Amino acid sequence: MSSESQPEDKISEDISKGIEDDAELEKAVHKILVLGAGESGKTTLFKQMIQIYGQGWDENKKKAFVPIIRGNVLKYIVALTRRLDCPPDLIPSKEFIESLDHKSVQCPPGSPIDPELVRHIANLWQCEPMQTMWREKFDDLQQPNCAQNFLERINEIGAAQYLPSFHDVLACRVSTTGIVETDFNTQEEKFRMFDVGGQKNERRKWIHSFDHVNLLIFVVAIDQYNQKMYEDKTKNRITDSLELFETVSSNTWFKDKDIVLFLNRSDLFKQKIQNIPLTACDEFLDYKGKPGDWEEAVAAIKAKFLDRNQNKDRIVKVHLTCTIDTEQVKVIFETVKKGIIRGTFGDVFK
Repeated sequence: MSSESQPEDKISEDISKGIEDDAELEKAVHKILVLGAGESGKTTLFKQMIQIYGQGWDENKKKAFVPIIRGNVLKYIVALTRRLDCPPDLIPSKEFIESLDHKSVQCPPGSPIDPELVRHIANLWQCEPMQTMWREKFDDLQQPNCAQNFLERINEIGAAQYLPSFHDVLACRVSTTGIVETDFNTQEEKFRMFDVGGQKNERRKWIHSFDHVNLLIFVVAIDQYNQKMYEDKTKNRITDSLELFETVSSNTWFKDKDIVLFLNRSDLFKQKIQNIPLTACDEFLDYKGKPGDWEEAVAAIKAKFLDRNQNKDRIVKVHLTCTIDTEQVKVIFETVKKGIIRGTFGDVFK
């Protein structure tokens, strides 16, 4: 062997060793895939992981959400105004709002929203017909609960000095497109969580992409049992989640993966079930539970999802959750984490 080739051989060996070392490090990362339909709360869970185990949300990161939240506000008021039987004295406000586009509130952090726009939004939101529509037709309006909080605070959100709270960061809505991931450490263990688009047109991008994950977390917004999908006004949201759960559980890539099922927004479900029966969802037309008994209703929903599990040998652990509750999420994830580290959920989830 010539002396000239020795340096090249050494370089090749170093590269090979580096690749092997990287592969070993990658094997040590526990990978979690978070799935669920759109508006289920899975992105909220993703944000909570950053808050609890990651780098958190400092002032600069929160400032980045100012245009997103303001965009949410405009989207909500435009959609609601189009449904509003507007009083004559507010027709100028209605016409002003409906003439706007999304860019109207895209002023940079540190700059206020146009005061005229803030005034029109406040006038429309506070009028009695709007409040009546919100109370009586909420489930048909296709707007998230956080819309009320943001619209009630339009003067604060429109101000130059507005800085979102962590709760605002959790509440604001940005549809996940493609695949987003975050790494975080707990003690000496490394985790990587993947958040993927839940809307129907996003699902084809991820359904075959994650054969390497250790665990699936599937999130369902159970308070949406009487609501139709945004993308398909003929389909109930729980029905869509059940079908997606069955698709995931029967998928070849996921057939041996355990699942943690988050029955999310349990706080809102507990309130709604007092007035709207579970039979509002066609999946539960034969439900005979006691009216208003939220525990019986939750048990019925849980049974429906477990029945859709296509691998009866896998563990499916069910948690009632409220993903905006940071402490609750932390407690639940600590349990989940133990199962991932051990490589089995049999003992942890008994």
